[in-house]
Amino acid sequence: MLRPPKSVWIRPVHPPAAAAALGGRALDVRLEESHRSAFTRLPEPVREGYTPCHPDLHEIWIRSDLTASPDLEYVVAHELRHVWQKLHLPEVFRCDCRAEGDAYPYGYEVLKRYLESQGRLTSAIRRDIDDKRAAAEKEFRAAWPDASFEIIAADPTGWTGGS
Repeated sequence: MLRPPKSVWIRPVHPPAAAAALGGRALDVRLEESHRSAFTRLPEPVREGYTPCHPDLHEIWIRSDLTASPDLEYVVAHELRHVWQKLHLPEVFRCDCRAEGDAYPYGYEVLKRYLESQGRLTSAIRRDIDDKRAAAEKEFRAAWPDASFEIIAADPTGWTGGS
Protein backbone atom coordinates (compact mmCIF):
# COMPACT_ATOMS: atom_id res chain seq x y z
CA MET A 1 0.00 0.00 0.00
CA LEU A 2 1.33 3.40 -0.99
CA ARG A 3 1.52 5.86 1.90
CA PRO A 4 -0.24 9.03 0.73
CA PRO A 5 2.25 11.78 -0.10
CA LYS A 6 1.88 15.31 1.13
CA SER A 7 0.16 17.61 -1.38
CA VAL A 8 1.92 20.93 -1.80
CA TRP A 9 0.24 23.79 -3.64
CA ILE A 10 2.82 25.80 -5.59
CA ARG A 11 3.00 28.98 -7.59
CA PRO A 12 5.76 30.62 -9.60
CA VAL A 13 7.93 33.11 -7.74
CA HIS A 14 8.32 36.56 -9.24
CA PRO A 15 11.87 37.25 -10.51
CA PRO A 16 12.57 40.03 -7.94
CA ALA A 17 11.72 37.64 -5.08
CA ALA A 18 13.99 34.99 -6.59
CA ALA A 19 16.82 37.48 -7.01
CA ALA A 20 16.47 38.64 -3.40
CA ALA A 21 16.54 35.08 -2.03
CA LEU A 22 19.24 33.71 -4.33
CA GLY A 23 21.42 36.75 -4.87
CA GLY A 24 23.55 36.57 -8.00
CA ARG A 25 22.52 32.99 -8.73
CA ALA A 26 18.87 33.87 -9.44
CA LEU A 27 19.27 33.30 -13.17
CA ASP A 28 21.69 30.35 -12.97
CA VAL A 29 19.94 27.77 -15.15
CA ARG A 30 22.65 25.15 -14.49
CA LEU A 31 20.99 24.31 -11.20
CA GLU A 32 18.77 21.31 -11.13
CA GLU A 33 16.19 20.83 -8.39
CA SER A 34 17.41 22.84 -5.39
CA HIS A 35 15.65 23.59 -2.14
CA ARG A 36 15.81 26.75 -0.04
CA SER A 37 13.75 27.70 2.96
CA ALA A 38 11.86 30.36 0.98
CA PHE A 39 11.17 28.32 -2.16
CA THR A 40 12.41 25.58 -4.47
CA ARG A 41 14.09 26.16 -7.80
CA LEU A 42 13.50 23.90 -10.76
CA PRO A 43 15.24 23.96 -14.14
CA GLU A 44 11.92 24.28 -16.00
CA PRO A 45 8.57 25.83 -15.14
CA VAL A 46 6.00 23.46 -13.64
CA ARG A 47 3.11 23.27 -16.10
CA GLU A 48 0.61 21.46 -13.87
CA GLY A 49 2.28 19.25 -11.31
CA TYR A 50 5.63 17.91 -10.20
CA THR A 51 7.04 15.13 -8.07
CA PRO A 52 10.29 16.16 -6.35
CA CYS A 53 13.34 14.05 -7.07
CA HIS A 54 14.81 14.64 -3.63
CA PRO A 55 14.63 11.24 -1.87
CA ASP A 56 13.45 12.70 1.45
CA LEU A 57 10.44 14.47 -0.07
CA HIS A 58 7.34 12.27 -0.19
CA GLU A 59 5.26 14.94 -1.87
CA ILE A 60 3.41 15.92 -4.99
CA TRP A 61 3.37 19.56 -6.03
CA ILE A 62 0.37 21.01 -7.81
CA ARG A 63 0.04 24.48 -9.25
CA SER A 64 -2.37 26.48 -7.14
CA ASP A 65 -4.04 27.95 -10.24
CA LEU A 66 -5.08 24.47 -11.42
CA THR A 67 -8.62 24.12 -10.15
CA ALA A 68 -10.75 22.83 -13.05
CA SER A 69 -12.25 19.37 -12.83
CA PRO A 70 -11.28 16.84 -14.13
CA ASP A 71 -7.88 18.43 -14.90
CA LEU A 72 -6.99 18.62 -11.22
CA GLU A 73 -7.88 14.97 -10.66
CA TYR A 74 -5.78 13.97 -13.68
CA VAL A 75 -2.71 15.83 -12.42
CA VAL A 76 -3.05 14.18 -9.01
CA ALA A 77 -3.26 10.72 -10.62
CA HIS A 78 -0.28 11.48 -12.89
CA GLU A 79 1.88 12.73 -10.01
CA LEU A 80 0.87 9.83 -7.76
CA ARG A 81 2.15 7.51 -10.48
CA HIS A 82 5.50 9.31 -10.26
CA VAL A 83 5.48 8.80 -6.48
CA TRP A 84 4.92 5.09 -7.07
CA GLN A 85 7.75 5.04 -9.65
CA LYS A 86 10.07 6.85 -7.27
CA LEU A 87 9.44 4.23 -4.56
CA HIS A 88 9.15 1.03 -6.61
CA LEU A 89 10.86 1.65 -9.97
CA PRO A 90 13.51 4.32 -9.37
CA GLU A 91 15.24 3.50 -12.66
CA VAL A 92 12.00 4.49 -14.44
CA PHE A 93 11.46 7.59 -12.29
CA ARG A 94 14.97 8.88 -13.06
CA CYS A 95 14.45 8.54 -16.84
CA ASP A 96 12.11 11.29 -18.07
CA CYS A 97 10.90 9.49 -21.17
CA ARG A 98 10.13 6.26 -19.29
CA ALA A 99 8.54 8.09 -16.34
CA GLU A 100 6.30 10.26 -18.51
CA GLY A 101 5.57 7.47 -20.99
CA ASP A 102 4.05 5.53 -18.09
CA ALA A 103 2.50 8.37 -16.05
CA TYR A 104 0.56 10.02 -18.88
CA PRO A 105 -1.49 6.99 -19.98
CA TYR A 106 -1.79 5.79 -16.38
CA GLY A 107 -3.19 9.14 -15.26
CA TYR A 108 -5.80 9.23 -18.02
CA GLU A 109 -6.90 5.65 -17.37
CA VAL A 110 -7.17 6.22 -13.63
CA LEU A 111 -9.07 9.46 -14.24
CA LYS A 112 -11.68 7.64 -16.33
CA ARG A 113 -12.02 4.88 -13.73
CA TYR A 114 -12.34 7.42 -10.92
CA LEU A 115 -14.97 9.52 -12.70
CA GLU A 116 -16.87 6.37 -13.66
CA SER A 117 -16.89 5.23 -10.03
CA GLN A 118 -18.32 8.63 -9.06
CA GLY A 119 -21.01 8.47 -11.76
CA ARG A 120 -19.45 11.53 -13.43
CA LEU A 121 -17.99 9.99 -16.61
CA THR A 122 -20.25 11.24 -19.39
CA SER A 123 -19.64 10.57 -23.08
CA ALA A 124 -18.51 14.19 -23.50
CA ILE A 125 -16.03 13.95 -20.62
CA ARG A 126 -14.72 10.61 -21.94
CA ARG A 127 -14.15 12.20 -25.38
CA ASP A 128 -12.42 15.18 -23.75
CA ILE A 129 -10.13 12.88 -21.76
CA ASP A 130 -9.36 10.81 -24.87
CA ASP A 131 -8.58 14.01 -26.82
CA LYS A 132 -6.26 15.22 -24.06
CA ARG A 133 -4.54 11.82 -23.95
CA ALA A 134 -4.03 11.94 -27.74
CA ALA A 135 -2.58 15.46 -27.49
CA ALA A 136 -0.28 14.37 -24.65
CA GLU A 137 0.89 11.39 -26.70
CA LYS A 138 1.58 13.63 -29.70
CA GLU A 139 3.66 15.99 -27.55
CA PHE A 140 5.41 13.01 -25.96
CA ARG A 141 6.24 11.49 -29.37
CA ALA A 142 7.68 14.82 -30.53
CA ALA A 143 10.07 14.79 -27.56
CA TRP A 144 10.83 11.04 -27.52
CA PRO A 145 9.82 9.47 -30.87
CA ASP A 146 11.12 5.99 -30.04
CA ALA A 147 10.01 5.78 -26.41
CA SER A 148 7.14 3.73 -25.05
CA PHE A 149 3.84 5.48 -24.25
CA GLU A 150 2.04 2.82 -22.24
CA ILE A 151 1.38 1.81 -18.68
CA ILE A 152 4.21 -0.24 -17.21
CA ALA A 153 2.82 -3.63 -16.17
CA ALA A 154 4.56 -3.70 -12.81
CA ASP A 155 1.91 -2.31 -10.48
CA PRO A 156 2.06 -4.12 -7.11
CA THR A 157 -1.73 -4.07 -6.86
CA GLY A 158 -1.89 -6.37 -9.89
CA TRP A 159 -3.58 -3.77 -12.12
CA THR A 160 -1.69 -3.44 -15.40
CA GLY A 161 -3.78 -0.70 -16.93
CA GLY A 162 -6.07 -2.55 -19.32
CA SER A 163 -9.68 -1.57 -19.84
